[in-house]
Amino acid sequence: MTVRDDTAVLLALFDEEQMTEAAIARATGLARPQVAASLTVARSEVATSAAERWDFLTLDQAATLAESESDQEALTALVQAAKDSPSRFAHVVAQLRATRAERETKAAFTAELEAQGIAIYSDRPHVPWTLALENLRDGDGNEITPEAHATCPGRAVTITYEWEWAPGAEAAYRAAHGLADDNDLADIEFADDEEAREAGFAPGWQIDRHLCTDPEQHGHTNVHGKPSGTPTQEQKTAEDEAAEAARKTEERRRVRRRNTEWRAATETRTSHLKAVLGRKAPPAGALKLIVEAMARGETQPQMSSFGHQTACELLGLTGNGAGAGYRDLLLAELARASEKRAQVIALAMVLGAGEHGVRDVHTWQSAEGRCWASYGVPLAARYLAWLAGHTDYALSDIEAEVAAHATGRTAASASEPADEAGPGADQPDGDGDPATDPGESEPERESDGQQQTPAPTETS
Repeated sequence: MTVRDDTAVLLALFDEEQMTEAAIARATGLARPQVAASLTVARSEVATSAAERWDFLTLDQAATLAESESDQEALTALVQAAKDSPSRFAHVVAQLRATRAERETKAAFTAELEAQGIAIYSDRPHVPWTLALENLRDGDGNEITPEAHATCPGRAVTITYEWEWAPGAEAAYRAAHGLADDNDLADIEFADDEEAREAGFAPGWQIDRHLCTDPEQHGHTNVHGKPSGTPTQEQKTAEDEAAEAARKTEERRRVRRRNTEWRAATETRTSHLKAVLGRKAPPAGALKLIVEAMARGETQPQMSSFGHQTACELLGLTGNGAGAGYRDLLLAELARASEKRAQVIALAMVLGAGEHGVRDVHTWQSAEGRCWASYGVPLAARYLAWLAGHTDYALSDIEAEVAAHATGRTAASASEPADEAGPGADQPDGDGDPATDPGESEPERESDGQQQTPAPTETS
């Protein structure tokens, strides 16, 4: 029987016989996830055809293709990953999902603006100084506000993706935490994206700059005059400022892209950790990792705070949000565990502390900027290198860049299993050179709002 035949049988049982996935699994002897994947493939002509055409595709990989039926570029990337680097297939899937969601929200926001008659300036980061609304004046020499420019046929805007408070959320946050209206929220930190969203601090597309596509035709004059063969000093300054703004915009785009990569990798890594910690016995090297973490003092205070919470998440234990509650959950799990399972739980506590520290997007930013003392880069590097070397986890490119700092290897080789690329490997002493030019080597400190307010600027 072909893939089409196999999946068609299960689909008939589901649709025509009204059998549930669980019932089909019992009747056929197939695993429940395999039944779900088969049904997904059966409903997709693209997935079915791909599974029959390429024998290297697994059923789960074929089912994933169904998500991208209308996206040929994504389909090509997925098939290529399944063929050439199957261990990184999950990373490709996570990144495609993240970028697809971002494109969809951008398209919706663009459509909303266009429905209001507002044109979107091109995706080029450079906005000529001659078009910027702040440099334009009306016929009477007055500044032109966005409101006054709303009816101009040349009205256009650039858009940006930033974290901001939802309407009323900032006031609610101040009230809940006893903060006066004049208290600066710039130093407020959120543990992760989820906590920030729960507080009402979330990302979204919004208008960035206003401009006019043809100022002269629409009766506007420029405070710096018209461009000429020999620009004036004011025009040179305006052009330099426009170029600098474009450079910052491009850098923010790069940071946002890499933040998306890091979050996608975190999603994939979390799924992998849950699978590893779902086993009865720990992976090789677990006991050494646990003891070294204790010797380094890396188990406290992270392990007993957010580390416990993350450990419970990785073990599938649902807590109540209180630190003591997560501790009690772990103690209860230990009480009924075998010796080998107890090692798995201990490993989850150590990995939970490490994972909590790695999830922050500042991890890759600090590693890239060689800010060793910030955001626990050495610990993050050892942690990722250990996962790659002892749990068959294929690091994504951006994770490999961080893990390379644990051994001094190149980022490309950091994704390959190493004999002793674990916690005890040589690593920087925390005195990395911070004297890099922030405009050259170190990324702008944009966190997507994951760690702090005010919101970072992630310009599209």
